[in-house]
Amino acid sequence: MADPLTALGLATNIIQLIDFTGDLISKTWEVSKSADGILVENLELEAITSSLQQLSNGLRHPGAGGERLGKTGKQL
Repeated sequence: MADPLTALGLATNIIQLIDFTGDLISKTWEVSKSADGILVENLELEAITSSLQQLSNGLRHPGAGGERLGKTGKQL
């Protein structure tokens, strides 16, 4: 008979495998049912990334003249 910790480890691994398989099936179902074949959470991440890129570009080019700011936020 196996010791209790080995049995617990095996049970935990089985539960993780079942959880992973359930998530995989759920995501596959969501992709197959979506109109464009993309997960909603991926679309949200794409929108967030785009917003962050625009904000980042605004930090690099804060004014209409493209002035650069130093570490203190003052114009160089």
